[in-house]
Amino acid sequence: MDVRNVTKGLSQFSIACGSVQALGSSATVDNQTKWKKPTGGSLKLNVDTLVRMGNDEVGIGAIIRDSEGMVVAGFGRRVTGFFSPHIAECLALREGLSFDLVLGF
Repeated sequence: MDVRNVTKGLSQFSIACGSVQALGSSATVDNQTKWKKPTGGSLKLNVDTLVRMGNDEVGIGAIIRDSEGMVVAGFGRRVTGFFSPHIAECLALREGLSFDLVLGF
């Protein structure tokens, strides 16, 4: 897996998330939260979603980083269906954990 492609894709995903309007609410995207490295020898899975009002698909993404903050793996994909932001986050977490298992983490 090419880390540059993963990083570029997740960067674009993150930019798109900056203009998200959640279904049925006025959600705010907090771009000020600082990412924290996992403890030595550990990996950290982060997931995120993109939910656009009136759209029949959501974007989900995940990234795995090591204790130095280096990208180990990641993915992003579209999922067809109408999902609330909460359910979309749960879906992203489920897919992220499945991704971890497939990679053997």
